Amino acid sequence: MYIKERDLLINICCIEEGIVPFVGMENDHVKITLAKMNEEERRGAARKFRKLLKKAVKYAAKQLVMHNPMRHSYDLAVESIKRRAGLKIGVRGTEAKKLTYAQRNFRRHLVERYIAEVRFS
Repeated sequence: MYIKERDLLINICCIEEGIVPFVGMENDHVKITLAKMNEEERRGAARKFRKLLKKAVKYAAKQLVMHNPMRHSYDLAVESIKRRAGLKIGVRGTEAKKLTYAQRNFRRHLVERYIAEVRFS
């Protein structure tokens, strides 16, 4: 498997942040890696990913407003991005809906873009 230099650098940042590297990997890589971790490590990695995701949502909203201030307000941009990423479902625990494939991919994209632009700019 060939991996690009940019993807490798982002994956190194993922390891430094304490999350499972996901860029340039197969779709099931994260699921398999999390399954191999003990419960405490898995919860920690998932929480760290969600924390990065929240930062990435705010960053993406700022970028959206900065490039098109007449069309978007910051609060509306944040709400829109959260909804698209499946963060505004509203129900937690056993009642929670599963994320769709598109929502999981969008979350991966947001975090990947956030790491690439914030860490390497």
